[in-house]
Amino acid sequence: MENYKEQIRNYLRRKKISQAKHAVAEFLLGSPEEAAFLNLLELSERIGVSPSTISRTSSEMGFDGYPGLQEEVRTVLKNGITPVERLRNSSLDTETPIWQSSLGKESASLQMLYTLNHPDNFQRAVELLAFSRRVYSFAVRSSYPLTYFFNLLLFQIRPEVHHMNLDDGCLTESVFDMEPGDVFFVVSLPRYTKLVLEITEKVRSIGCDVIAITDNETSPLALASKVAFFCPYESVSFFNSNVAAQAIINALLAEVSFRLGEEGVARLKKHSDTMKEWGSLHIDQSKSKC
Repeated sequence: MENYKEQIRNYLRRKKISQAKHAVAEFLLGSPEEAAFLNLLELSERIGVSPSTISRTSSEMGFDGYPGLQEEVRTVLKNGITPVERLRNSSLDTETPIWQSSLGKESASLQMLYTLNHPDNFQRAVELLAFSRRVYSFAVRSSYPLTYFFNLLLFQIRPEVHHMNLDDGCLTESVFDMEPGDVFFVVSLPRYTKLVLEITEKVRSIGCDVIAITDNETSPLALASKVAFFCPYESVSFFNSNVAAQAIINALLAEVSFRLGEEGVARLKKHSDTMKEWGSLHIDQSKSKC
């Protein structure tokens, strides 16, 4: 079965396409995450063409109207593509330097966060992150730095913050004190890691409140979450971009610190004082053995 992107590219190769239809095809090709979840009217406003033009263009490209095209886009995003396929499918403008294309795509991804995420979700997540008894965070592979950063900063403004690290083989010890009502903060983007999904489902069955950052509403991580944030992740090259996910984390940390008020300030001061006292110590890692 022909990939939807190839169908769009074949359509663009036609000699006679109106400027409006060309704009529709280019947008669908370059911003699949946005197209996957905008309704016809929203997409019309986003591109600046009529809804009927979008519908006709979708049909002319060989899809069952815009709903049919949208369904195929969602399926591809859900399943993900391999890094090699992503690199081969890259549709960079050869007249534009790659670094400019990359920055442009990241900027567009950040703008999409307003469309993909409801403000109420931020308030619900902040309430859980600020006042739940414990907060655990977990991710693997390229998403790991996101939860490491999240844990590092959240720990400085509130107690009982734990980052689950499977490298030392201590999964049991990581979750030993986990109880219903604790918060589990997790990040996973296509291609979803089976281990992350299995641990998330296990944690949810315990009764923990799952807060997730993932790509869309059909993500298996979103279905297991109490609060889910959605973000674009495609870059101009073979790898997932963490820029939009990092922006969500930054926003959550800023709001949590504000919500904690003087309690958070006092803990941050204690952390800063401790850093001054202990940070000057030289630890020779080569002589540190268990």
